[in-house]
Amino acid sequence: MTPETTHDLNSFRKLGMTFLPSFLGGAVGVLARYDLPQLYYPTTLSEEDLAAAVDCVNNNLRSTYSGCGYYGRCSQADSEFPDSHVYVIFSDQTFYDDYRSGFHAG
Repeated sequence: MTPETTHDLNSFRKLGMTFLPSFLGGAVGVLARYDLPQLYYPTTLSEEDLAAAVDCVNNNLRSTYSGCGYYGRCSQADSEFPDSHVYVIFSDQTFYDDYRSGFHAG
């Protein structure tokens, strides 16, 4: 990767974009979607139970919606809610559109 490309990618990362190299044909931008429902788990929950709960939710998301979307930790929201682990949806546009259309239809 050239220094110019690294600089460009870093500027996008500062905006909340993640690049996943496993997608065919290059990278896909995945953004934090703060307008979608967030998950809050108490900090007293064990790391194993927390991981199991989030894995279950993410598996359901993958089997329900097209595109790439998953719940991930949000350090910014964690600082706003110190008694909770906060998870937000990170997704590409395909997932976001599919989720929003199903979310509003129900």
